[in-house]
Amino acid sequence: MKIRITVLVLLFAMVAQSADAQNRTHRRRGALLGGLAGAAIGVAIGDKGNNETAGALIGGAVGAVAGGAIGDAKDQRIEHNHRYHSGHHSDHHIYREYKPYYGPQPVYPQPVYPQPIYSPSVVVPHVAVPHGPQPMGTQDVLGMLHSGLSENIIVQQLQHRGMDHEVSVAEIIELHNLGVSERILQAMQGLPYPR
Repeated sequence: MKIRITVLVLLFAMVAQSADAQNRTHRRRGALLGGLAGAAIGVAIGDKGNNETAGALIGGAVGAVAGGAIGDAKDQRIEHNHRYHSGHHSDHHIYREYKPYYGPQPVYPQPVYPQPIYSPSVVVPHVAVPHGPQPMGTQDVLGMLHSGLSENIIVQQLQHRGMDHEVSVAEIIELHNLGVSERILQAMQGLPYPR
């Protein structure tokens, strides 16, 4: 019985060794070693159920396929290193060296854009820019207050520049809630404040 198993394992190893493996030494070696190891494990497992032959065949086949795949991956890695890292590429048509073209360049016509026509009859109205201090807004007052300027400076600016709009009751309440003093609120409304 054991002789028959050994013969089957050796026969399987020889078939796996010669199958498409001319330059694939690691694939052949992996298939042979994997087949032998798988057959040995299969015999050990099959011995418990008195199925040594089936265990050896199944284990040998699985081991040979796994060992061959591992050996093939190693062969491919070696071939890649030899081909691409040795400087001898067999695929020269794929990896051509880039050479820039310095021949005559095509001449493209330059686009001509129409120029606007300015007529002396067109009169552009002159917008008067106000000179002097610009009136202040609510945000200006809040910005001066939050930057830490004194109440006197803010009131002086309001008296000098005035407000850009009439302050509403809702704005006065909101500004008071934000911490604006009554003196500044009165200056915003243009009212004199007793000192």
